[in-house]
Amino acid sequence: MIRRVLIVEDNPITARLHEHHVRRLLKNPNLEVRLAQDGRIAQQILRTERFDLMLLDLTLPFVSGWELCRQVREADPDGQVRIVVATTQEDPALEVKLRQLGVDGLLRVPVSAEGLQLMLQRLGLLP
Repeated sequence: MIRRVLIVEDNPITARLHEHHVRRLLKNPNLEVRLAQDGRIAQQILRTERFDLMLLDLTLPFVSGWELCRQVREADPDGQVRIVVATTQEDPALEVKLRQLGVDGLLRVPVSAEGLQLMLQRLGLLP
């Protein structure tokens, strides 16, 4: 069961939309969702807190999503934190690059509730 989610997104509207979808889909009254608007804030949060799921933008101020993925996987080589990247990038090789980095899933922005639901089901995080 997912209890803690970190959303790392520099666009406040997109971040709130992600949060809305996560809360609606997970329906856990004890769910804690944290928002970080840049990579540096996410690093500070990740130093002291653990999450079940991180929904991550790649293009962030200060520290990129790429670097955050690398740091999370170094600290969590067993993949306890599930990482789902949400991006507008259209690079055909993007998914391969992200898999090599240890990312669990890729969604295109704008993320729909249905797209997020299918991803969480594929990752075994939703029935």
